[in-house]
Amino acid sequence: MARSGTTVTHQALQGHPNVRSNMDEVKVDPFFTRGLASFTVGGQNEYERDHGYGLMIDALTMIPCELRTPGLMGYGGLEDVPKGEVLANGIKVAVGNASQAEMVVTALTDHTSLADLAVIRVIRRDLVAQHASLQRAVRTGRWHSFSQPTNKDVDPNAPFEIPEEQFRGYCRDAVVALRKLGELRATHRLLDLSYEDEIAALGTDAFQRVYEFLGLPEVDISWIGSKKVAPSVDRYVTNASRLYEIQREEYDEKVLEPVARPQFLDLAPSRSEAAQRLPLA
Repeated sequence: MARSGTTVTHQALQGHPNVRSNMDEVKVDPFFTRGLASFTVGGQNEYERDHGYGLMIDALTMIPCELRTPGLMGYGGLEDVPKGEVLANGIKVAVGNASQAEMVVTALTDHTSLADLAVIRVIRRDLVAQHASLQRAVRTGRWHSFSQPTNKDVDPNAPFEIPEEQFRGYCRDAVVALRKLGELRATHRLLDLSYEDEIAALGTDAFQRVYEFLGLPEVDISWIGSKKVAPSVDRYVTNASRLYEIQREEYDEKVLEPVARPQFLDLAPSRSEAAQRLPLA
């Protein structure tokens, strides 16, 4: 889900010498709801939609770029991390709610050209920090450390309160969304990546497990350009302690059971001449 570590995970994959990815995340709607029909005048062609998804992902991720900057490394690599043989290509998706999770899962299970996707589900247990980070980004217009705020009239460190019922609804929606995405385990290769236990605790070392899962060579990561923007949540959310009480009431911890480090080695896909596509949810 949004604000759970999908950007840094995307960057870790973008910069790998054997991975191609597009620069920005893909919108759930219309990509997973209409597909090619978003660009055609004749309405929904189910055959085109069913068989065109794989080609659309290829089109988004395989475009070369002559520029060599961190923001474009998914296309053309960097001077010190050049691109080599493509072993995987994929897109980033950050679902914002349960409805969008349903759209993604429906598309992945219904359409032939999405059946071979490997899925990385990034999970953040601290929903207070996740939701607060989202609200802070909306207020300031600054979504990442490498971008500038669009609303410069708002002090990014100014404290604010999050309505309790708003957060309660967010918790309930997050449980449904995570469970829905977890259903992909029955149809696709699915790897859970924990924000707290891996991304925040291990830094770039967390992504070696992702490379292993995808059958990619292990490399030293030197290109990550994303840093945590928001400070500790209790420094800018005035009712943070009450929100944590609500999270304990509403957030079913059983939804997080798959986050425990799985024995995934036997599921690691074998390398082949065809690139493997991977969405990041």
